[in-house]
Amino acid sequence: MEWWKKEIENIQNDNKNGATFLTLAAIKIVKEMSIKKCKKEDIKIALKFLMSVQPMMASIYNFVYRLSKFAELDYEEIIKYCKAFEKEFKEANERVAKNSLKCFKNNRAVLTHSFSSLVYNSFLEAKKAGFEFEVICSESRPKNEGVELAEKLCKEGIKTTLVTDAAAPFFAKDVDIVLFGADGVGDFGLVHKVGSYAIALAAKKSNVKVVSLAPTFKFWPKDFKQPQIELKKPNELAKGCFEVKNIYFDITPLELVDSFVTEINI
Repeated sequence: MEWWKKEIENIQNDNKNGATFLTLAAIKIVKEMSIKKCKKEDIKIALKFLMSVQPMMASIYNFVYRLSKFAELDYEEIIKYCKAFEKEFKEANERVAKNSLKCFKNNRAVLTHSFSSLVYNSFLEAKKAGFEFEVICSESRPKNEGVELAEKLCKEGIKTTLVTDAAAPFFAKDVDIVLFGADGVGDFGLVHKVGSYAIALAAKKSNVKVVSLAPTFKFWPKDFKQPQIELKKPNELAKGCFEVKNIYFDITPLELVDSFVTEINI
């Protein structure tokens, strides 16, 4: 198997890392294919493959969709595009983390779900800025990314509590703000780790603000069709004579999200 096909399969089979990490991995593959002067037809195949491997992640879609328009460009132009997209994407994420500081003004208790690198960096920025706050993390089954986040926050000296996914909506009433990351945002809603919808509903019931950190790279084009929710491996949950439906993402209607923090917010 060609090395780039294996790398794309790794992105497809990655059930733990978020959109930011996997988007950077996708950029790296296309950039290296151009540096190594792989066949142009192979680059086109790679782009088509990348478009479908993580359908819930808008930033991968946007990277591939924009580059697909320039598939006939020479290798140097493709490399230049990849480097520019990567630079802008990283800078946008950094600005989102800094812009998120407004979320911590008068908000001392925060509930988050899954492990968003943007949310994690926002906690670090808030601590650096001198804000005092505590975080409730959900475990985020079946891969338990929330447990990893809780461990990292503890090591940074941030007061942290871990709760089960089922308990997270119950604890929504006890916080000042719910802070989500984003895998994608469309007219149809916010795509994030499964369980986000229930937390947002509970927060709305208790008049707790729900905020998503999402650079504009994670917004699908207007009128983009809602992606199909994929079923993952059933044995991650249980084995038996019953049917198992294991999903990693859900879609929270936009009316349940009070605001989005992007790189252009001030």
